Amino acid sequence: QAAVLLPGWVARSLMGMSVWLLLLVLVRVASPDVQLSDFPAACPLSKQLGCSRVARDKPHRDAGMTPVQMPTTLPAATSTVLEWIWQQPRTTILAVHRATSVNGSAASDQEAVQQTVIHARFVSLLWGFADDVFVRLTCDAETGTVLLDAQGQLRVGVGDMDVNVKRNAALLAAMQAEVAGGQLPSGPCSATPVAGAA
Repeated sequence: QAAVLLPGWVARSLMGMSVWLLLLVLVRVASPDVQLSDFPAACPLSKQLGCSRVARDKPHRDAGMTPVQMPTTLPAATSTVLEWIWQQPRTTILAVHRATSVNGSAASDQEAVQQTVIHARFVSLLWGFADDVFVRLTCDAETGTVLLDAQGQLRVGVGDMDVNVKRNAALLAAMQAEVAGGQLPSGPCSATPVAGAA
């Protein structure tokens, strides 16, 4: 049988696609999912140009943004943030952790959950680079509101071309719009145990 020769442009296209698929696999292998149970203490030193943190403690590349105060219950705030994440392309919720205090201790059945930490993965369209996004929702005893902190960071590389800064800005703007539009159910976010708890 005679060998089938492909036109040059087809052969080059197939070669290019093969290289791209190989790079996608390498990027995914180089950046596996890691389960974290708490909001990061700060942006990692190795990712200073690839991390954005809008938080009360150790803000970094926050573009002047501040944490959002949400006058609603912790479950309602959590659901609203999760819904926003699900609406974003190429995202996966990796974990949702609940605790009774900011130190990450687990909530018992007799205590009110006072903090939720959400960990999600966002993947870029062309190269499949993964970014970790963390959202901390904490009941503030003084204001009775939920405080939202956010941190986004790349997994591979040095700089993120402000992708995480822009993503944090979009998240905070969406939550501020929910608050301004009266879309959230009202209710204090109590920082005390449930009434009648032993």
